[in-house]
Amino acid sequence: MRKKAFTLAEVVLGIFLLGIVIVTISSVFIGGLSAAKKAGKKVANISLAEGMLNRIMFMNYSDINTGTFDGSKKPFDQQKDDDGNGIMFPPSPYPSETLGSTGGTVYFYKVTVNNIPGTNNNLKSISVTVTSEGAGGEGKTITTLESFKNQ
Repeated sequence: MRKKAFTLAEVVLGIFLLGIVIVTISSVFIGGLSAAKKAGKKVANISLAEGMLNRIMFMNYSDINTGTFDGSKKPFDQQKDDDGNGIMFPPSPYPSETLGSTGGTVYFYKVTVNNIPGTNNNLKSISVTVTSEGAGGEGKTITTLESFKNQ
């Protein structure tokens, strides 16, 4: 009586096919994890941009200086107090903020304020851009929010 068993060729072929299936499935999970990480960075950018924009919107109109304040440039040299009342613009935290819980990601603010033409300087356009740069070659994520402030 002869026993039925797999041949060496059948076992090798089975392991090869199983390997292909495992690699395919794992690449789907890796892609999903990468997308989730990018989405998390985008949510953090939006949250920081909304926070900065809200702080600016609660300021008095006269305390909001026109110009571009770029947090990736010389730190803290760009804050201004044009009317001498002790209120600095842009408000803190500026120009950059590091959140340790995000794995070394650094967030930079860029605040641009322009007077809207034809409004007798009674309306300002405020744009807040948050750029996040992650450690390990994650690349940059850039988010911009805009609002308007009237006198």
